[in-house]
Amino acid sequence: MISKVRTIFGTLAAAAGLSVPATVHAQEITPLSLEAHAHSSLVSWQEWVLGPRPCCIPEVLSQEGMVFLDVRAVFDVPWSEDLTRVNVRARDINVILEDGTELGAIGAYENYGMFKHVPPSAGQTRPRDWPESDSDLYYHAVFLIPADAAEVTLVIGETFSGEITVPPLTEPATAASYAEMAVTNPRFHTSLSTQHTMGGLEIPGSLSAPDGFAFLELTVDITGLESNDTSGGNRFHWRTHNFHLVMPDGIHASLIGERFQTRIFAGHLNSVDVGQTQTEDMIWAVPVGVEAMALYFGGTQVAEIDLSGVALPE
Repeated sequence: MISKVRTIFGTLAAAAGLSVPATVHAQEITPLSLEAHAHSSLVSWQEWVLGPRPCCIPEVLSQEGMVFLDVRAVFDVPWSEDLTRVNVRARDINVILEDGTELGAIGAYENYGMFKHVPPSAGQTRPRDWPESDSDLYYHAVFLIPADAAEVTLVIGETFSGEITVPPLTEPATAASYAEMAVTNPRFHTSLSTQHTMGGLEIPGSLSAPDGFAFLELTVDITGLESNDTSGGNRFHWRTHNFHLVMPDGIHASLIGERFQTRIFAGHLNSVDVGQTQTEDMIWAVPVGVEAMALYFGGTQVAEIDLSGVALPE
């Protein structure tokens, strides 16, 4: 929902007799867009981003009488010879209620759909090839505000102040809704080979499946449907450990990682352009004899996998 905006003018801060510093904290920035979404609850990705938490036990955040206000803004910065960076600390960014109460952000999305409990700062650097190119400032944060608040004022340090009309409540988009995932070519291995470059040497490695287990490798095609990039890029971002493989009895398979050149990474950071498809080969350790699995992205099931006709290697 695009909100009405009121800006205030900041001033450049400089000591007497000195030039304006390269990093400027007080300078007007002009909103190019300012929108907000309101939700009664959010799913925390704090532990899913870090990796160890199982997929199907979401941590739902909610507080009676309060709503989550997701604010997303893009600002034009008046770059100059002196103004090379704008930076506002998270603690200097608030929303102000109509009674004057100031509320700081409680967190932000690492990528849209993946909420973390880390309030963000607001910053941008002038492009090296300015003025031939420009660089806008993207800001996004989530605030917890009273459910009866109709309007708040977003204040970003001394750089901006603008009114936001609180929109009607909606369901937040899931992280999986930004992409389409499809699984092909499941295959089993009893061992895996790797190779590492260390100290100028090529050193081989190997992984052997424990007794009663095999390595299940899946080819996963990931197609970007919509950007989840909070900094304005047109890409879908994820990490290998955002995927979970679950057996029919609810037991999680152990992630080994995804193939990357001659290595296997368990926490690799990936991205794909919206409208494009990227293929990843992912590997888990599973019990021998399992005939079906379900692939999840975060807490959302994205594929069912039939293993009944897949044989172990000789």
